[in-house]
Amino acid sequence: MREEQIRRMVSEGRISPREGERLLEALKRSRSGEANRDSARRSGKNRGGGRRIYIALAVIVSLLVTIGLALLFFTLRESETAGDLFKKGEQAFAEGEYEKAIDCYQAGLEKEPSSSAGYNLLGMAYRFLYHGTGSSRYRQEEIEAFEKAIELDPNNMMPLVNLGFTLYYQGDKGEAALYLEKALEVYPDHPDRVGIEEMIREADLQ
Repeated sequence: MREEQIRRMVSEGRISPREGERLLEALKRSRSGEANRDSARRSGKNRGGGRRIYIALAVIVSLLVTIGLALLFFTLRESETAGDLFKKGEQAFAEGEYEKAIDCYQAGLEKEPSSSAGYNLLGMAYRFLYHGTGSSRYRQEEIEAFEKAIELDPNNMMPLVNLGFTLYYQGDKGEAALYLEKALEVYPDHPDRVGIEEMIREADLQ
């Protein structure tokens, strides 16, 4: 019912003026309620749209942060020298974080693949990881790292001794003696010379 219809009914005497006022007031309240509902619907739509925009922005920011951190890590890693990475590996090794040490040594060897010392460090990390886990895979990685270190520098005493000890204690005493003899030839004043010579004699008796 419209406002003009109510006024016409009052003027024609079909309803009393007081009744007409009540109807007009009711009409105003009805219109006000519809307006509020429309406003609420529009506001809800706006809030819903705002939430979607906020979520989209949050996702974009998260992706940008992730990409930024990855680029930063890559840049820092690229700026590190092989020596820096070997030192980081030694620090991780000293803290018992052998897998982290291996990652650092391998990264250093990617920059300096001819480093006999680097492969010796890698072999030591695999040795301790083997003793911690008992996995034969790590033992094999250890041996291969020491062999590579010797291949790169046949006169590097450290991998000669390390590989000799590894082979000796896994029962390959004859082969171990070859590396231990070479180690003493390269470094006659080795502090463990007496013990190494005893290991060589024991291998010769077999």
